[in-house]
Amino acid sequence: MSRTRKNPLLAVLDASFLLGAVCTAIFYAIIHSPGMHGTLLHRYTTEHLVEYVVVALSFWGIIDVLGKLLSYPREALALRHQWFPESWIGREPVSNAAGLLESVNSQPKWLRDSRIGKRLAAGLEYVVENGCNDQYREYLQSLAHKDADRTYSNFTL
Repeated sequence: MSRTRKNPLLAVLDASFLLGAVCTAIFYAIIHSPGMHGTLLHRYTTEHLVEYVVVALSFWGIIDVLGKLLSYPREALALRHQWFPESWIGREPVSNAAGLLESVNSQPKWLRDSRIGKRLAAGLEYVVENGCNDQYREYLQSLAHKDADRTYSNFTL
């Protein structure tokens, strides 16, 4: 389960940043139009370079928050999704892990790309490859820590 790291430049240029830059450019195209000169909005958003930065960061933050809000219903639906057969209760033999992984991988892409879908697939892949050995619990805890770190990093711009 190897993951390639993003180029640092591409990590900064995410979709919310690019959309924020576009909104900032549109905003300032409107603000610098002749009809807006002398208005209070023009005065408070163009007097100093700092105001340009504040407006750009505001648009970036608003779009980032809206993007996170729009992803919430997908995550909520994925949490309520019936991932495994209803007859499944409790522990399963390790030999069934491949079938369960196939069941998870046969779900629609939006479900597989949800946090719970990725976590289930990663846990089942580990069991298929290594069985339920002594490091299984530590591996699940490392997945939890990675998800917590990802969640924490998503709160920053």
